[in-house]
Amino acid sequence: MEPRLPDPHPFGPLLHALMANRQNTVHDLARGAGLSTSTVHGLRSSGRRPHPDLIKHLAEALGVPAADLAAIAGVSDEDYLDP
Repeated sequence: MEPRLPDPHPFGPLLHALMANRQNTVHDLARGAGLSTSTVHGLRSSGRRPHPDLIKHLAEALGVPAADLAAIAGVSDEDYLDP
């Protein structure tokens, strides 16, 4: 039996939906968040959990509270604290 891969993190589809709702292109969001377009593309498609610092930049660019975006994405600063 092959090992089961973890489910992708749901942030990519969430970000895609928020961008579509606000009619933001990848370029628009990258520019507004101070990120590269490749970073935004990666966040939309990688299936990985974004770092809280990225959440803060994206939330500002999307015009949503960072705490709300982090909660919806299931991301918290505690996830990145060293044990």
